[in-house]
Amino acid sequence: MKEIFAVSNNDDNDNSIITLPKLTRLELYTLPELKIVCKGIIHCGSLPEVHIFRCP
Repeated sequence: MKEIFAVSNNDDNDNSIITLPKLTRLELYTLPELKIVCKGIIHCGSLPEVHIFRCP
């Protein structure tokens, strides 16, 4: 997996917004091919926990 949240649009604009208001925890483990989480902007209403382990 190279990108977690991919936004498809015709231009290469990095101003895309992803809204995840109910996301409360994000865990990324052992993703050796990970290049980016998101090229745009991620809005999370309440994200108290983020765990990233063994990702470049």
